[in-house]
Amino acid sequence: MTSFALISKKSKSGLICLLLILSILSCTKDGDNLNLIALTEIESISPTSGPGDTEVTINGIAFDTNASAISVFFNDVEAVVNSVSETEITATVPRGAQTGVVRVVSNGEDIEGPVFTYVITPAQVSTLIRSEMPGDMDGPIADASFSALWGLLTDQEGSLFVSDYGNNKIRKIDTDNIVSTVTGMTGVLGDMDGTLAESTFNNPRGLAMDSNRNIVIADLGAQKIRRINLSAGTVETIAGTGDSGLVNGDGSIAQFAAPISVVVDATDNIYVCELANATIRKITPDNIVSSLVGTGMVGFVDGPADTALINFAAGMAIDANGDIIFADAGNHSIRKVTPQGFVSTIAGNGTMGDVNGTGDVAQFNAPLDVGVDSQGNIYVVDFGNQKIKQITPDGVVSTYAGTGDIGSMDGIPSIATFNNPRNLFVDENDVIFIGTDDAIRLITPEY
Repeated sequence: MTSFALISKKSKSGLICLLLILSILSCTKDGDNLNLIALTEIESISPTSGPGDTEVTINGIAFDTNASAISVFFNDVEAVVNSVSETEITATVPRGAQTGVVRVVSNGEDIEGPVFTYVITPAQVSTLIRSEMPGDMDGPIADASFSALWGLLTDQEGSLFVSDYGNNKIRKIDTDNIVSTVTGMTGVLGDMDGTLAESTFNNPRGLAMDSNRNIVIADLGAQKIRRINLSAGTVETIAGTGDSGLVNGDGSIAQFAAPISVVVDATDNIYVCELANATIRKITPDNIVSSLVGTGMVGFVDGPADTALINFAAGMAIDANGDIIFADAGNHSIRKVTPQGFVSTIAGNGTMGDVNGTGDVAQFNAPLDVGVDSQGNIYVVDFGNQKIKQITPDGVVSTYAGTGDIGSMDGIPSIATFNNPRNLFVDENDVIFIGTDDAIRLITPEY
């Protein structure tokens, strides 16, 4: 007689699980080919709040370790990915992203995580360097000194170049805040070309950079446009005989009268604001000089560039459309010339004042320079009002920084004061560098 053992409920349950596993394996050609795939998941982020530029660690499961296959978004704004592993991604919060969900996209798979709370950092005015007394000292920024500053320009590495016209030098502040002299080493007034060590300048003012990373200089006292070839270590004259005049043609015969600022467009054409000639000149890459705006007569007339009149155009910038924006100090206005050669007034009505508003309602007091940010906003050095003004793409003028009092107060723009601001430069991060009588100031934008 055959006997049967009683099977407990627990043993029966285990047997069923075993049979189920065997059944699954039997459905495959080879049990060894069974792959258990973990689903990608975001478990947490740290920190969960902060301003733009905060590095956030995203913790999770089964992230792709190929960085090129990973994209991270904060509130649908793509971030820079710094590192990746199977369980961790680090990314930098984009400026202006605002509050929203964190997402990881990996090889087309969209994984949604928690909300990151964006904290807005207000704009701040600060002082990069101040010379209590005029001087000529290189070295750490805390010990360095300048005489009189004008042109400002940053390069791709973040170094700042400055025309120290009081010392007839071009100076540099590197990313370690070390000040050095680039050229004009002797400080002797002159217009000698040659090596960086032997070249001399005469009241150098505006600076610009071309596509080859050469620095173009409006050498006001020398009546010349000159170029620093940093890679070759030389200075050369692009255009100008050294005599004051209004002569077009080849750069070797061209004449200028008090060239004060320069800009370079995307195809390396150079534009020059001249004080004494009341013109904006153009120099092509093959050094042919022509008059772009103005007839040589002072006036306030819009229209075709060859008949338009300007008065003491002092500073320029080029916007994303290729328009040349210029500060017409003598007409207390901000104007532009399009690539098609038409001059119009953006803001100001020719009357000196301190009035915000739209278009010709606004009034300035001897605006000396302009810059344009990544959003198309124009920033104006309103010299006579001791302020930095902003013009939106819609033409609305407001006070961006400065109370109107002379001083050196840092802080939020509404309480900051300036000491005769004269020129500015807006870098690729929309940081505004401002040259004053005694300092270089910074305005870091809200983000």
